[in-house]
Amino acid sequence: MLATQIAPPVDKAGISRYIPAVPILAICCLGLLLLVIAATIILALIPLYVPDKNIDNLVTTSTKYFTLDPLSAVTENGITTAETCRTISNSLESRVAIPFESLIPISCTFASQSSGRRRRSSYAYRRFRRQSGTARLFMKAIINYTRCPLCRSKTYLSKWINQEFSSTFAFNGTRSISFTVYSISSNAFTGLSPTGIVIP
Repeated sequence: MLATQIAPPVDKAGISRYIPAVPILAICCLGLLLLVIAATIILALIPLYVPDKNIDNLVTTSTKYFTLDPLSAVTENGITTAETCRTISNSLESRVAIPFESLIPISCTFASQSSGRRRRSSYAYRRFRRQSGTARLFMKAIINYTRCPLCRSKTYLSKWINQEFSSTFAFNGTRSISFTVYSISSNAFTGLSPTGIVIP
């Protein structure tokens, strides 16, 4: 006859001791997971609330000075009309893809620039002056940070340098000229000549 195998007794008391620990372990794991998720969200939001050294969060507008290089010769020196300046400013806005009226132009002047002071001469009273070289366009404009929050960043503005755009405007007749952005500065222009001559 075959001997009947008897299964070893099960320690039910021992198993029952571990059952209450299972929910506690699950809660701890869930809490740890939620903590990791919360930490990830907080770290992701830090750059949005910590001021960048390149960004001025205290003002809503800023005056900037744009130097534009025409790609075709402009031999007249003089200040453009407000309408012409606004047209050129709008063309620049379109090129760099910022909201309309983010730039509020104050003045646009085709001029040569010298590092030193020059004596005032008779040509300052003429309607415009012909010169051998081409003039640059010096545009003073206000940037509206409410319209263009990204424009607060100097790094963002630096991406405009060497951008090329075209504009059709009136300046001693109607003309269409392409420009490249040569520089953007917070410092006022100096050494421009001539001044005070408006050319329609």
